[in-house]
Amino acid sequence: MSHDAAPVGLHDAVESSIVDLFDTMLGLPIRPSSVLPFSASETSSYTGVVAFDGAWSGMITVQMTPSIARACALTLMNVRGEDLTYDDIVVVVGEIANMIGGNLKSVLVAPATLSLPWVVDGKEFRIGMPDRQELALCAFECVGSQVHVGVFRRDVRVLAA
Repeated sequence: MSHDAAPVGLHDAVESSIVDLFDTMLGLPIRPSSVLPFSASETSSYTGVVAFDGAWSGMITVQMTPSIARACALTLMNVRGEDLTYDDIVVVVGEIANMIGGNLKSVLVAPATLSLPWVVDGKEFRIGMPDRQELALCAFECVGSQVHVGVFRRDVRVLAA
C-alpha cells in the first residue's frame, strides 16, 4: 500500500461495519450521509478512539451526537433511561470504536494491534496525532442525528526523517 493512498475497499468496509453494527446489534437504522462536519446546532459529541500500531500506525475515530450515544448505551447496557450513567455511555462509545476498529483490521496492513479505546466528549476539541493522513472520513445519519467515522494513518516517513 502506498503511504498516500487509502487501502482498497476502506470506505466500503467502514460503511459495511457501521451499518452492520447499528442495524443488527443496536437495532438503530443508519444510512450514509453527506453531512460533514457536525451541524452548528450540535452542542457536543462523544468520540471513541482506538489506535493501531505495528506495520500500520494510525487511529480510528467514531464520533456521534449525545442522543445517538445515549440510544446505543441504552440498547447495549440493557437498562432503563433513568438508570443509564455517564460511565455507561462512555463505555459503549469506546466499545463501538473498538468493534469498528476490529472489523477494519482486515482491510488495513497487518500485523497491527489495537489499543484500548478511549473517549472524548464535549465540543470544539481536536484529537491530535502528529503527521497524520486522513484515509477516510465517512458520515452517516441515524435517527435524525449524525455519526462520523474517521480513519487516519500516521505518516512514518516524517518520523524517520
